[in-house]
Amino acid sequence: VLEDISYLGVDGKSVNLLKAEIWNCMARVYKKVVDLRQAINFARLALQTYKTELGEKNPITLRNVTNLQLLLLEEAEELEDYDDAKSVTDVAKYELEDTLNAFESLDYPWTYLLDIATLKINMGLLAVWEGKHKKARKLVSQLEEIELPLEHSLVHRIAFLEERLEELEKTGGIRDADVEESQERSSRKSKGGRQRSSRKSKRR
Repeated sequence: VLEDISYLGVDGKSVNLLKAEIWNCMARVYKKVVDLRQAINFARLALQTYKTELGEKNPITLRNVTNLQLLLLEEAEELEDYDDAKSVTDVAKYELEDTLNAFESLDYPWTYLLDIATLKINMGLLAVWEGKHKKARKLVSQLEEIELPLEHSLVHRIAFLEERLEELEKTGGIRDADVEESQERSSRKSKGGRQRSSRKSKRR
């Protein structure tokens, strides 16, 4: 379809929005085959088009901001370096917070309850990843005030968030990764101490 559009040389708002929808479809396909880099590239193309044609505060644009940030967060999970992952999650966190504020400031915000719930779930999971159990608990409390059908997929997502949060709270708000890192540092220090002690004994 994109090739046909290019061949015909047509343009305009409706054509650009059609391209954005195709790019969105391609982003979803590449996500399915776990090619996150390509999915992110197409999601960016779609988002930029929606911003240009619909404006930054349009609900469709805001949903695409969310979609892009979630793809970036998935990519961050695969990064081995914690600092690199943290820089990505920091940007995503602020983008998601801005998007949530934008949805809540729209006229008739109750018509966007599913969007708001989705954002709060993902922000809650991000807060759990960061070890911020109080922030995550606050978001869970807010989610409990949103009435959703029992069979809705978001209900299961909220339950998953609560499970992760309870696991975090059992450790006193310390992420498992932080616990492992702390144990690894302690182990290295202990080994270093034994090695120094051994060298001292040899010198004696």
